Amino acid sequence: MINQERVREMIKLAVYEKQDGEKHKVAMHYYRGDFAARHIFKAFLCATVAYGLIFLLWCAYHMETLMRDIDKMNLIEFGTTVLVRYLLFTGAYLIIVEIYANVYYAGCKRSVKRYYRRLRRLERIYGEEGRTGRTLLFEDNESEDEEQIGQPDDGTME
Repeated sequence: MINQERVREMIKLAVYEKQDGEKHKVAMHYYRGDFAARHIFKAFLCATVAYGLIFLLWCAYHMETLMRDIDKMNLIEFGTTVLVRYLLFTGAYLIIVEIYANVYYAGCKRSVKRYYRRLRRLERIYGEEGRTGRTLLFEDNESEDEEQIGQPDDGTME
């Protein structure tokens, strides 16, 4: 008879492995701080590029005003304003990324722990079956199963 509990556990394990297993296992190769630092570094690069593009678009949009008032502008004040806004934008974005990375890592850790708990449960089920005898797929065909064990399949139909 098929052990329903074992099949249920195997299905849950297979679904996890197919959906999120690889991503979560990759995250577990890092310590929490290293995982967050890796994401923060990538986010810093992305934030810098994004702010640069936004600044270029803003300059392109206000090109006429900038060219007309460039003689009257205080360039040090303008540069300081741009730099302060860049630091605020980047700082806020990095804080959000750090929170996200830590929450994601905690979720991955919890998920991988659940996965290994299910593996141990499946191993326990197999151990219990090993003590009670083998599990048969079909109860009615016991003698037929015993005859087919050990015979190679030559691909021909009888």
